[in-house]
Amino acid sequence: MDEPTLRKWHRRVGVGIGALVLLQAVSGLFLSIEWLLGFHARVGALIDASRVPESLKMWDWLFVNVHYGGGPLGAIYHTALALGLIWLVITGFSINDRVRQRLRRRHEKRAAGP
Repeated sequence: MDEPTLRKWHRRVGVGIGALVLLQAVSGLFLSIEWLLGFHARVGALIDASRVPESLKMWDWLFVNVHYGGGPLGAIYHTALALGLIWLVITGFSINDRVRQRLRRRHEKRAAGP
């Protein structure tokens, strides 16, 4: 793959992974706040159902499944996150290597003189 195409896909995957990492961070923050308030398990299971708004139960279900990868949606999410991060690391090293080789060749040309 040529370098401009590699860089383009590196950026595109990076933007997508950025959204997934943000979702992971937000879900982790939500679950940490739950833990700090003494709700170590799901909110809906610990608090009387009549006192918990349905929207809170839905968010709790979503964040637990996203963060811990429960069910098929969570498995797909975690697989996409892992594959995307692997892609970013590999392409990042590849881009870096190509840039270093290019700089090394320029330096060798300058050192050799006219």
